[in-house]
Amino acid sequence: MIRYLIRTALLATALVWTWSGSALCLWQTFGPSDGLASAATSSVMEDRSGNLWFATNAGVSRFDGTSWHSYTAADGLPLGEGATAVLEDRSGNIWVGTYEGGISRYDGKNWRTYTTADGLLSNRVHAILEDHLGNIWIATGAGGGSLGSFSRFDGARWVTYGAAGYAYSIIEDLSGNIWVGTLGDGVGRFDGTGIQTYRTADGLADNWVTSALADRSGNVWFGTSNGLSRFDGATWQTYTTADGLPGNSVAAIYEDHLDNLWFGTVGDDGGAGLTRFDGIKWQTYTTADGLPDNYVRSILEDRWGNLWLVNGHGGVTRFDRATWRRHTTPDPLPDNSQEVTAMLEDRSGNLWVGTQRAGVCRFDGRSWRTYTAADGLAFDWVTAIVEDRSGNLWFGTAGNGVSRFDGVNWRTYTADDGLAHGLVTSILEDRSGDLWFGTTYDGVSRFDGVNWRTYTTADGLGSNQVNTILEDRLGNLWFGTQGGGVSRFDGTHWRTYTIADGLPYNEVRAILEDRSGALWFATAPYDPPRGLTRFDGSSWRTYTAADGLADDHVTAMAKDGFGNLWFGTYGSGVSRFDGMSWQTYTTVDGLADNRVTQVLGARSGDLWFATLHMGGMGNYVPSLTRYETDLVPPRTAFLSKPPSVGASRNVSAAFVAAFSESKIEFSYRLDEGAWSSWSPVGTWVGTNLSDGVHTLEATSRDYVTNVDPFPPAATFEVDATPPAPLLTSPAFGAVVRGALQVRGSADDARLQDYRVEVRLAGARSWDPPIAALLAQSSVSVRDGPLATWDTSPLADGLYDLRLSATDSLGLTGSSQVTVVVDNHAPFADVTAPTIVSSSTGGNVFTTNAEAHLYFPPHAFQKDAVVTVTPAVDPSVPARTLPAGTIQLLGGYDIEWGGAPLMKPARLEFSYATGGAGAAAASRGAAGSDAGGARQAAEHLALYRSSNGTWERIGGTTDPSAARVSLAITAPGTYALFVETGVISGPGTLSSLAFTPRVFSPTGAFADRELGISFTLGRAAPVTVRVYSRSGRLIREVVAGQTMNAGANLVRWDGRDRNGGYAADGMYLVTVEALGWTERKTLAVVR
Repeated sequence: MIRYLIRTALLATALVWTWSGSALCLWQTFGPSDGLASAATSSVMEDRSGNLWFATNAGVSRFDGTSWHSYTAADGLPLGEGATAVLEDRSGNIWVGTYEGGISRYDGKNWRTYTTADGLLSNRVHAILEDHLGNIWIATGAGGGSLGSFSRFDGARWVTYGAAGYAYSIIEDLSGNIWVGTLGDGVGRFDGTGIQTYRTADGLADNWVTSALADRSGNVWFGTSNGLSRFDGATWQTYTTADGLPGNSVAAIYEDHLDNLWFGTVGDDGGAGLTRFDGIKWQTYTTADGLPDNYVRSILEDRWGNLWLVNGHGGVTRFDRATWRRHTTPDPLPDNSQEVTAMLEDRSGNLWVGTQRAGVCRFDGRSWRTYTAADGLAFDWVTAIVEDRSGNLWFGTAGNGVSRFDGVNWRTYTADDGLAHGLVTSILEDRSGDLWFGTTYDGVSRFDGVNWRTYTTADGLGSNQVNTILEDRLGNLWFGTQGGGVSRFDGTHWRTYTIADGLPYNEVRAILEDRSGALWFATAPYDPPRGLTRFDGSSWRTYTAADGLADDHVTAMAKDGFGNLWFGTYGSGVSRFDGMSWQTYTTVDGLADNRVTQVLGARSGDLWFATLHMGGMGNYVPSLTRYETDLVPPRTAFLSKPPSVGASRNVSAAFVAAFSESKIEFSYRLDEGAWSSWSPVGTWVGTNLSDGVHTLEATSRDYVTNVDPFPPAATFEVDATPPAPLLTSPAFGAVVRGALQVRGSADDARLQDYRVEVRLAGARSWDPPIAALLAQSSVSVRDGPLATWDTSPLADGLYDLRLSATDSLGLTGSSQVTVVVDNHAPFADVTAPTIVSSSTGGNVFTTNAEAHLYFPPHAFQKDAVVTVTPAVDPSVPARTLPAGTIQLLGGYDIEWGGAPLMKPARLEFSYATGGAGAAAASRGAAGSDAGGARQAAEHLALYRSSNGTWERIGGTTDPSAARVSLAITAPGTYALFVETGVISGPGTLSSLAFTPRVFSPTGAFADRELGISFTLGRAAPVTVRVYSRSGRLIREVVAGQTMNAGANLVRWDGRDRNGGYAADGMYLVTVEALGWTERKTLAVVR
């Protein structure tokens, strides 16, 4: 947020105090053209969400920092002659008082209005209050001179209390008393039993009370038509224009978070502006300072620190207390002042300004007082100012020694007292209370209050011409000299640093220590000037204009309360360095002149800059500029948010700073993660988000690093996973006949409908008439009947049966099986055994190749009978395992009659046309529903059961072939499952096995494909390569493919990188995963 609070004082023949406005004014007024219901506005309120509500004569308007929304009679708000007051209660209801329309409550959806018919004494509502018990109090008036009233509503019934006069304001004090201000009869205090009235005779400024406030200290304040009154429970204190109040008609009172009181004034003459009172000093803002209107009816500070003012003659104004306009106050000063040479803020907050030939000036916040030689100052050319621990002020002069001022008396010390020389350049009080005085010619003198001791080059000082002194956090004293570099004195030893050590020049004009303990040195501006030098105790670093410094000629240095460093330059303004970035201020921003001679950081956080500009007679005229530190952070607002619920994993958002703030940087975080780096770009793009509810927060900071303390959040849900319907009956490969029931699940939180369809196996589409619709419904089904299918009219053969489910976001998932319609004998479900040759091995298939076994040569010692039959044993475990893993197919019993298996066999389960999830994977390969397909395929695994308990084996999924493969060594029941979680285990990779051990890619021997099997301890990327015996890479079979935990199998078709067949010979196969590499040799024969 760009904001400046700048005061400029011109020191010439008379002291002129000028309030110079920034080039970027931060008074911002809103009216009907911006979205406010009406320019005639009476009050403002901030709700718990940070929205601002404005009561106007055309309705109530809500402003969230970027957009407006108004509620009027058309929305159900009876306005009467306009809204007068607005309040949010502890339940979040909004209450709106109206003039002659009663009071209305808004719960976020509906309006409910209360009038005299409900128990309100008058429909003319002026003020609303919620007390500490949650009761609503309303100040009403029935007309001039008639009985006013205030009413209490506890949510069920109304109680009305009469009060003499016209009730206009109502507050609750810290003791729970209710105070009612009236127009004509003072104020009444209600303690729950009776009313005590206070009038002018009791100490009230006037009986016409227009505003009231209970402050945090327990005082109650009343704005009247004739001044401001404060009551502490015992005594009254009245403030008027004689005390600093700009006008006596006070319409608004507000206490900010710093305990400052703000007063808005009104009147027939248009009002006297806005005033801030800190308990001691008054500061007034008027149209001359940039206030759009001197008539201020209502004041509010929002949670970010902005002040909102309801103007009397048009709209509402936001003020961040950082922009000023010009006004002058003459104050005589001798006409021979030529430059501001020293500045100090004393412990009382007074500013002391030393001048060249005009003495020293004191500013107490309201007025100036000048001290010269006539008052006791040693000389009117003041070179240095220090306040000692006793509160005495010491003034170094250019020739007549040093003067001490205790607030009453002056005492001057010269060479006759022990001072090294009368021309004093610098003063410092060390942590021991000793005073050190640098002089132009004769070194530095130390004064302990009694004795003087002078140090010169003979003692180790770099030069007898001392320009500046600093004590570091370790108690070392540093002396910047003219020509002798900088000298450090630890109380015993001296050490001098010069150009040879890293200083750019040996003439050191100023020294500053930053928060880290590093020292900064400004050196004399010889041609060319060389900027600033930083010394951290071991290394030197120089900063110049190339780094961001305004100018290489640095004249003054200071640090503020936030650790920022400020550097005045000879003609390019002042630069601020926060440790990372530079920011320069010039006359464009409000600085009086770009030639800066002194910089002072005040305890309040303000900064004072002494500057010079060329006068009309060709002489230099000194100036002072005050910069009040910006403490108001920006407010972040979402310009666009992700949809509340969406089917995309890629979403975006945009955010801005409210009120069109500029020079803003943004940061964001998702789901309470780390905040992003600051960037001027207010956008966020989320990619590949997981399903679920997410929260995006955004914040902003201005260029003085004020960060929004209330980052807004956008909560949204991603649901990019399509429904997962499941066909359970008939199963894949089942033989069906006649009429049968199709069963399964079509259950999703956002289910729109499901469809059951059938077609000839392998048909090119699912559109009618190629496919037939068996059933369609919007009612969820979980493991129940989905449709009835009569196969009698159909010819025998293979048919695809599909269940698809679509959700309200338009995502569709499906499950598909292929079955055999067999209505004519002999029936195809009679399975015959297969004989596998011992010498050649062989393949074993099930119907439609849904399960496939390959046995390599010599897998059995003798021929074996291998059977693969659907598992029908009732002892087979349940389909859903305890971990949530779900069985997709009925499984197969694989047996070979007890014959010992000598080599691993290769088992494949096809899901091209089988099982829920399997069908999704098959569609994914064809480009339809690819996201759901991948998700299903990546979680498929084969399980084995031999004793009633399922054991996870694993398997490698090949989406392009729609199959899951692995090597097996034992008979049993095998089934395909889909896993709902990630399988974890040790980070190990097993040794390799080949099926077959020797193979021929051309088919001359054994199988045409090599099965490379291994086991992973947990899911991991896998790379498989084949090398020749000489180490040349033949083929990278798999590169970084993620595979599941457990047994895995990768195929190599015997081809090299160029597509040709590998030559006969021995080859080395490597498998890399989990940081391990396994190697094994194999033979290829053609």
